Amino acid sequence: MFTSLRVLSVALFTLVLTACGAGGPGTDQDDPAYDQTKLAQFRSALPTADQLLARSPEATGSRAIGDPAFYPGAAYHVVMGINGSVGWIIEVLRRVTEHPPTVFNSETSEFVWGPWPNEDDFGTIAVYIREEAPEADFQYTYAFIRGAGQDLATMTPVIWGATNPDPHNEDFGMGITLFDQEANRGFAQVHDPDFGSKDFGTGRFVTLYGAGADENQAGASHRFVVAVFRNFIGQDQAAESPAPTNLDYFYGHWQGPAGNTLDFVDFAFEADVDDNGVDDLPETLGINLVFLNGARGRAEAEATGGDLTETQRVDATECWDDAVARQYLAFELTDDGISQQAHSEGDPVLCLAPFDQPLANLGLPKFEDLDPNIIGAMQDVAQNGLPQE
Repeated sequence: MFTSLRVLSVALFTLVLTACGAGGPGTDQDDPAYDQTKLAQFRSALPTADQLLARSPEATGSRAIGDPAFYPGAAYHVVMGINGSVGWIIEVLRRVTEHPPTVFNSETSEFVWGPWPNEDDFGTIAVYIREEAPEADFQYTYAFIRGAGQDLATMTPVIWGATNPDPHNEDFGMGITLFDQEANRGFAQVHDPDFGSKDFGTGRFVTLYGAGADENQAGASHRFVVAVFRNFIGQDQAAESPAPTNLDYFYGHWQGPAGNTLDFVDFAFEADVDDNGVDDLPETLGINLVFLNGARGRAEAEATGGDLTETQRVDATECWDDAVARQYLAFELTDDGISQQAHSEGDPVLCLAPFDQPLANLGLPKFEDLDPNIIGAMQDVAQNGLPQE
């Protein structure tokens, strides 16, 4: 499962080279004839909801009053927040490219939509989808760009992407997408006369994704999403002045031939969970959550840093049933591996299979198992943006 992550080891660097060297899509206005099959192939390069959106546990029966599981609720808010961001990308690209393209450039092998007036904001917008050379790491690249006029070469990319779609299944394939709110803000600051009266989102996120058939089991399939958010506040949240999101996130989904599903969510972020009333420094939290058929599951979490000393850590374990009602919860504070405090509710024998054992026994990948070169490159671009020529 998820072996295609290795193929993405060059993905971010390919995107950097493509985005920095493109100079905007071509401007050939001859528009040679093209058939609908070619257009459909190009559109298939754009990410779909099934490729990028994650699931979270959902109750399938009556939930015990006052006894809901904690970690599924925590994961729900993270998953929905990420789904909202990546869903916005999917919707923006769909809304533009569902219209007939403005031009097909045979020299650069790309379709261009626009430039058209931006119905939601200042200036103009355009989208291009370009087919790359056969030797390139990705078959297609695409971008959503903003401008102050009609000159494509002067427009500013806000969304970039590169993909290898599966020609036989629109929800299979792999790719990478970057949403750069800092580029959007920079464009508006230069060109929008109403810049000072508007709220803008901040930060960036980078998403790698892949989906395909399970090589080890006929009729089964899997998909994954890796995302890095840095200093991120969505534009719809900007007026509320929330704290920015810094999040590393790994989601996977496996679907068996009989319809059974297994999902995992592994994410790390900073939050103040050691409420000792002294320094209130944020701890580094890691949460790994796995659930079966959208319901029963197990979570394991740890907290380090912040108000904890260098040798202290807090570990937690929780399992829940098909109604997402807690069956067992345990916390333990250790110092240099020696238990200092412990608390538990319920009984571990109530944990339903296969979650009656540590998650490590299930053999699923974790964020820490990913190639550090990939994650390091993603973190750098999410923090600093694409290198400029």
